[in-house]
Amino acid sequence: MMKITWNVLFKIYYILMAVSVLIGLLMLHFHMLHYHFPFQWIPAFFAIFGFFGCALLILIAKGMGHWLMKGEDYYEKR
Repeated sequence: MMKITWNVLFKIYYILMAVSVLIGLLMLHFHMLHYHFPFQWIPAFFAIFGFFGCALLILIAKGMGHWLMKGEDYYEKR
């Protein structure tokens, strides 16, 4: 029985990553893109949009946390 070591796992991981990148590049090369809006042609638009959307959600959640936060002695007050 073959013992699976970390080196073998890393080699498998890197091979799978390379294969997935190649498949992604092939799909971009052979697939016709059908955009519906002009802003979709901007390179990395959806990555930038997603980043700023997540940042906005984090800021809103932090603001709500400060707004909803109770004092340290909230339950000890009578």
